[in-house]
Amino acid sequence: MRRVVMSLVIMASACGPIQSAKVADQINGMVGLSKARVLSCLGPPTSEAQADSTEVWVYAIYGAVHASTFASGGNTFAVANTNVSQDSCVVNLTFRDGIVVTGNYRSHGPILAPSLTCYTALSACVPNPTSSSERRTSLVEALTYCKSLYSDARLAPIRGVVAIAESPSLEMQSDPRHLDATQRPAVSALGPLRQQCRSKIDLLAPQLSAILSEINPDPQKDITDLYQDRITIGQYNTIIKQRLDKLKAFLTGPQ
Repeated sequence: MRRVVMSLVIMASACGPIQSAKVADQINGMVGLSKARVLSCLGPPTSEAQADSTEVWVYAIYGAVHASTFASGGNTFAVANTNVSQDSCVVNLTFRDGIVVTGNYRSHGPILAPSLTCYTALSACVPNPTSSSERRTSLVEALTYCKSLYSDARLAPIRGVVAIAESPSLEMQSDPRHLDATQRPAVSALGPLRQQCRSKIDLLAPQLSAILSEINPDPQKDITDLYQDRITIGQYNTIIKQRLDKLKAFLTGPQ
């Protein structure tokens, strides 16, 4: 009997945390999803709350009902007590500018599967969650690839003048000039390199890709405008700075 009890304890301690870890990965996998995507996979929220530039959607999800009966008493009479409980999950998703920037959850369920209701519901949005360590590894790989692209010697004429991968200084944002003959080929080369970087991020870091697409759905437009003298170097750098600030706000989440 002791062996049976010990086996159940081991199963409970193993299954519960593993499942909860997967739900945590699913919650992290929700970051970057748009409202439209969340509505399509989870449906309308149970409740909503607005605070400044952020919006919180709350999902209250209910699962299986469990009933257990216990009998007590002596030889002459017995009393039966029935306990009824229901699996539940509450998911909170915080949006900024229409995309998920953070989330959390609370769950209640049986000891062997305490987070099953959450896991089942979130599987519609994130069917194959990746762990945080896997996401970090993929993100580092993507950013390293982009850094190598931007070391291209063809970009030398615009380094320190046109923002490539760095946050532009105030001086760069104040530059009233248009591109000169030596800078134009470099900007022409920057466009395809930026697209290669974006494609790698799309592949390896889909969450970051979703955020970037929300911030800048047409990454080639500004480069084209700069190349065709529709905007000055300073105006281009200012646009880049604004986008970097917005990206930072997304990544740091609501304050």
